[in-house]
Amino acid sequence: MKAVILIFSLYILNVRPDCPNSCSCTPSSVSCVNLSLESVPDLNSLESSPVILDFSGNKFLFLDQEDFNFPKDDEVVELYLNNSEIVDIGKGTFDKLENLQELYLKQNFFSNDSIPEDLIESLDNMVFLDMSENYFNGAMPIIRSDSLEVLALINCKITSIPENALEHLPNLKLLLLERNDIQHLSFEPFQHYTSSSIFIKLTFNSGSCTCHNLHAFYLLANHKFIDTSELYQCINDENKLTNIFDGNVAINLTRKCPNINKELLNNLFGFPEVRDMIEDTSTRVFNLISNDIEDDYEDDAKTIDDCYKDIRLPEYCWQTFADTYERNNNFLTMVVVTTLISFVIGFLSGIVWWWFITTCRCRHMEHTSDSQIQLIHT
Repeated sequence: MKAVILIFSLYILNVRPDCPNSCSCTPSSVSCVNLSLESVPDLNSLESSPVILDFSGNKFLFLDQEDFNFPKDDEVVELYLNNSEIVDIGKGTFDKLENLQELYLKQNFFSNDSIPEDLIESLDNMVFLDMSENYFNGAMPIIRSDSLEVLALINCKITSIPENALEHLPNLKLLLLERNDIQHLSFEPFQHYTSSSIFIKLTFNSGSCTCHNLHAFYLLANHKFIDTSELYQCINDENKLTNIFDGNVAINLTRKCPNINKELLNNLFGFPEVRDMIEDTSTRVFNLISNDIEDDYEDDAKTIDDCYKDIRLPEYCWQTFADTYERNNNFLTMVVVTTLISFVIGFLSGIVWWWFITTCRCRHMEHTSDSQIQLIHT
């Protein structure tokens, strides 16, 4: 009887004999969250095949290959190691997790030296890697994976993106780099991706408004790698934040940047090419006014009055304006007259209707009075 009660109690408490101490286990998961464990729990006695392992909120410091080497390791799809004070990861740590698809390493103590390039290279099914809020304080770490689709490096104090940073991520679809300290941006790390094949989030990286940075942003936007409706800002010469993808701002910022192709700006902002022509023409006019015209061109020169004559409209245009004005006046007169007539007719109709109602009431009252008199005499 005691054995039955014990088994029932274990079932109610979701505790199984093969589950690591202080952890919670189900047929598809093992959860050892916020236990301040200093080593990964022993999973060799597990009878079920866990799909999810959640070891977040512990104090592991260091991970190696033996930590995830257990009989059911090939069934794990998701592994959570967030906020576990991990400083270093040994080579081949996750190699035994053959079917791992999602790896969460957020809020640890990684540096560029502690993340091996082949961290997930052997995992053919890996699609999601989150290393956000690890302060790398330098260049973006290089990761190798033929299958990875999403790489999250949000708020990692990354200052630059090496030219070869994405060279070994051919299948990457989403790169999250918000809230970093990227001061110098180049298009080179992304140039091997085709247009619209990858989406990058770089918001809240307030570098300076240098020609190099602006050119990189405009190239990324032209390839549809970033969403220009999001707030992308840079610090201008006045030390103020400026919206990079504001059309008017873009014109002012890029005047000093001969390396930025005008056609590129036209594609992004829809700037008409005529604008450049107008600006060039205006410049030539000012130049002519500020210089002396040689006598050889006297016969061809026009006076100011002649120029005004050239821009005056033909007589038939003025006649058209006059006809239109006259028609508008006639229409307005008709509206006023019609309104007055309608008012008069309505007023007279009201008087007639009032007279008719009053007359009917008087006759009715006279008839009623006669009837009452007859009743009294009767």
